[in-house]
Amino acid sequence: MRQRLNLGDGPVLLYTGTLESYQGIDLLLQSAVLVHATSPEARYVIAGGKPEQVAKWRRLTEELGITDSVCFVGQRPLEEMPQYTALADVLLSSRSKGTNTPLKLYTYLRSGKPILATNILSHTQILNPEVAMLVPATPEGLAQGALELLQNPGQALALGESGQRFAQEHYSWPVFLEKCRQVYSEFNAGKHLREQVYVAQ
Repeated sequence: MRQRLNLGDGPVLLYTGTLESYQGIDLLLQSAVLVHATSPEARYVIAGGKPEQVAKWRRLTEELGITDSVCFVGQRPLEEMPQYTALADVLLSSRSKGTNTPLKLYTYLRSGKPILATNILSHTQILNPEVAMLVPATPEGLAQGALELLQNPGQALALGESGQRFAQEHYSWPVFLEKCRQVYSEFNAGKHLREQVYVAQ
């Protein structure tokens, strides 16, 4: 896949998801300019978005002079996504605003790859500095975080492994089943208590 996308041998930063304005794609692309100045071999892969959105953001890459550094692949089948994740060195979530948590964060965490995300409520409801690189929602913040991870592979590896452990401890299928069991048990206990009160009356 790396060869097919013409990514070269440099590091890959992957964004997956929609390309709506609140996703901070403008910030991400502007940060790519700053990253390119220090790490010209780095490549950004953007997976997702409607054709007209891809065209819009591709025009911005042309204006910024980074067309060779950014690869738009559009919407991809779900079964292809593990291949994209596997080639990535850093996983990106650049939201500039919002409060709802992106579902991709759960996939990101399980992958064991380091996560770079903006320090906003959408992300911090799940992420913390022990499992992700959290940065200001600015081009400079995203660029600084990206370069820190790319230039410190040991730190990036540790962050990814920490995120994976966090996902296993809090968001794995067995954990989900156990939470369901606890809710069911509490519901039954409450129901039994209500029945006792009703009988006593």
